Amino acid sequence: MTQKKNNTAIVAVFSALLVFITYFISLNELRNGVSDFSGHVYTYIPLLKGSQGVDGWMAVPYFMWHLCVMALNRFTPIPLEASAAFVSCFFAVFGFYVLYWMFDKVATYYELECGAVQKGFFAFALSIVQPLFMYWFDTTSQYLGQFSINPMHNPTHMCVKPFSLLCLCFAYDILERIHNPEHKGMFVDVSKGIRRASILLAVTLLLSCMAKPTFAEVFIPAIGLIMLYEWLKRLIAKDGSAKEYFRKCLNMLLISMPALAYILLQFLAYFIWGGSYGGDGAGLVITEWMLVWRMYTENVVVSMLLGMGFPFFLVLLNGTYFVKDNLGRIALVGYIVGVLECAFLGEGGGKITHGDFLWPMMSGMTLLWVVAALRFMVLEERQNKTKVQQVCNHAAWWILLLYVLFGVIYIYNGLQMP
Repeated sequence: MTQKKNNTAIVAVFSALLVFITYFISLNELRNGVSDFSGHVYTYIPLLKGSQGVDGWMAVPYFMWHLCVMALNRFTPIPLEASAAFVSCFFAVFGFYVLYWMFDKVATYYELECGAVQKGFFAFALSIVQPLFMYWFDTTSQYLGQFSINPMHNPTHMCVKPFSLLCLCFAYDILERIHNPEHKGMFVDVSKGIRRASILLAVTLLLSCMAKPTFAEVFIPAIGLIMLYEWLKRLIAKDGSAKEYFRKCLNMLLISMPALAYILLQFLAYFIWGGSYGGDGAGLVITEWMLVWRMYTENVVVSMLLGMGFPFFLVLLNGTYFVKDNLGRIALVGYIVGVLECAFLGEGGGKITHGDFLWPMMSGMTLLWVVAALRFMVLEERQNKTKVQQVCNHAAWWILLLYVLFGVIYIYNGLQMP
């Protein structure tokens, strides 16, 4: 009982520190008139109020964060700015606890001897890590160019993060059960079938679209590509399993239908009916290779390495896992899909610099970062045998801590008065 209380206290300390960081960064962002926070609070929230709510929804059909802020401000005496900060804190801590739960489940599944401090550190680290920033390269800001899995200046990305992680967990157990009938579940119990996990995935995926559709725009194609590959393998093998597997593909498509329907509605509102991009010649366009990303960096490849050094190192360290294990495959394919979307998609009508399709890539970054950290926790205990493996694990620790250091720098700068 004492150990359990100590574990709870350790996790509470990490989450309290994250609340402190998020709250004051949010308030500072609101003092910046051109920040994402200011735009969502002072532009979009007024549009969602009163008789113009429908027009407001068309301008921002990913309204979950805004609705929570409006509700807190409406039904409590908390001012609008503080309400925005408190809601951002809630989603940041929500994401932290989902991460801790994931590390705890993986540790239990693999029977690792990881304590609350280690799992809490991993969850906290993945809540603050930032890309490596060199003052002589892309000096515009610490964020632009390399981009981040933790853009604390953007409330809607913070809002979608916990839902995206839950979708990853539910989808993994469903795919694993489909491919291996003996699988009982790592994150959710599927020993008696996948119905419960399927319902959880359908609901959570829809909620993620209401928070920000950019995750689903990566996640759904990634799952589709993985299952298409497995189906084609069965067709080529001619072992009689292709027909049954195709039915499972249709079942997974059915799970995604509520989210797909809402994404279609968002697209129509956003680009066709006159929301944020309608009425001025704007719309979805196919761009030159990496046109949008190249607007923010001198070298896209270098920026990728600066933002994704840790997960790339884990892919090199344990590539088989990211090719054969369903959790690794979802993460790797999701990241690749996100990169391809930002490489070819943009907004026309003079709004190409908005870079909205960089957000799906950042959701893909999140998937690969989280799965790489989960795999690192397993490798550190299970594979630390040879000298080479020990050196690689030590190197991975130093790389991770370097990204945490740049996260601390980002936080320090975010806490300064604008």
